[in-house]
Amino acid sequence: MEYRIIAEGIVTFGILTPWSDVRSVVLAREPGVTVGGLTVAESYLQIIVELMNGDFLEIPEGSPSWDSVVDHPPIHRPLRVPDLPALLATDGVEDAVLWRA
Repeated sequence: MEYRIIAEGIVTFGILTPWSDVRSVVLAREPGVTVGGLTVAESYLQIIVELMNGDFLEIPEGSPSWDSVVDHPPIHRPLRVPDLPALLATDGVEDAVLWRA
């Protein structure tokens, strides 16, 4: 799915989800999957946008929207992490709340 962060909210396929409909934005690490000693899925990061209605928008690392979201996080409120690019550059990034309504 394609997402774009703009001042008014998050745009998905041309439909605006205003910031007032967003409960939180979380950076989460999905664990890798190993079966019988073989890695079948690598660990990866994703940004999870929790909406007030209980739905989620999931933006996985490496997706076309990843750079857009990382480069333009919600700016109407300060992030709870001082430097998102620095956090992403560290090894072993764990779950972090980036923003909460």
